[in-house]
Amino acid sequence: MQQSSDLLLRDLSWDQKIFLHSLHEQLYESNHSLFLTERDSDLAKLVEKVPIDYHTR
Repeated sequence: MQQSSDLLLRDLSWDQKIFLHSLHEQLYESNHSLFLTERDSDLAKLVEKVPIDYHTR
């Protein structure tokens, strides 16, 4: 796993790696409970249940 990570991130600066890590943490925190409760739902039903703010994209 470490070798894969090293390979994928080899061209990123330290600051970019830290930023990527912080984004990963935010995604995890905002979606983990959804994953636990809805992981068997199909995407169409999930999109109906969870509001998406397209203005922040």
